[in-house]
Amino acid sequence: MATLSKSAKFAMGVQIFLLRRGWMGKMDDFVMIITTTGRKSGKKFTTPIAYQRDGENIIAVNPGNSNWLHNVASSGEAILEIKRQVIPVTGSVVKDDRERQRIFDLYRQNPSTFERLFKVSANAPETDLQQAMAKWQFVRFNPK
Repeated sequence: MATLSKSAKFAMGVQIFLLRRGWMGKMDDFVMIITTTGRKSGKKFTTPIAYQRDGENIIAVNPGNSNWLHNVASSGEAILEIKRQVIPVTGSVVKDDRERQRIFDLYRQNPSTFERLFKVSANAPETDLQQAMAKWQFVRFNPK
C-alpha cells in the first residue's frame, strides 16, 4: 500500500470535516465516509470514498489497492457516514460476474460520475467498458 503524503492526508481530513457537516453540496450525493478497523493494527481508519445507492444496499468501487477495501474484505464490517447519518454495515467484495456487470451498469446511469470514476465514457465501445470494469473491485454494504 502506498503511504499518503501529508498534503493528501490533510485534504482527506478537510473533506471528512466538510462531509460530516453536510457542507459538500452535490458531493454529498456520491461521496461518503467509511471507517474500518485495520486488519493488522486493530486501529480505526477513516476515509472519504465514492458510493452508489442500490436499493437498501450501498455500493462502493475501488481499484483494489486501498486499505479500506482490504479491511472490509478481512472483517466484513465497517461504519459508513452518508449525509450525516451513521450506518453500521456488513460488507463483501462482489465476485459474481453478472452482479459486477449489473453494478457497473448502475453507475453508467450517471455519466458524469461514471466517467470521473472509471475514466471512460459511458458510451464507449463495449470492449473499452469491459476493460475499465475489469480494473475495479465492487463492494456491497448491507445495513445491520
